[in-house]
Amino acid sequence: MKTRIILLFMVITVILVIGTAYSEEIRTATVDEILTEARQNSLKFNRDYMGKQLIIEGYVGNIGEHISDETFLPDGYKMRLQPRPGEGTWVGCIFSEENADILADLDFGAPIKIKGTFEGKGIVEDVVLVDCEVVE
Repeated sequence: MKTRIILLFMVITVILVIGTAYSEEIRTATVDEILTEARQNSLKFNRDYMGKQLIIEGYVGNIGEHISDETFLPDGYKMRLQPRPGEGTWVGCIFSEENADILADLDFGAPIKIKGTFEGKGIVEDVVLVDCEVVE
């Protein structure tokens, strides 16, 4: 009986430790905050966020197909997430083809939250997210 209690305690401890390791908090910020941080110290930004998920609040910009012939980014659909409607700076967001219907229903300039994984800089973007999804 004592052995079972110890074994049960060890299993619970392992589950809690693994759960804590994988429940890393996702950074939530605005487009302005993310771009400012990335431009001020891109080395630190890359070290802190590369491969990690971010939730970024902004406004829907241009949406179109993205074909990865020249970049490290996956094929899919690309949306520019802007700090204000129509502004010339943005975060690049790459969505899978399964998101086509959701993207087709978005209105230019509408406020939106996007969750995606930071994968570095694009050709013209300071910040690119892949595997993006719209957050309600």
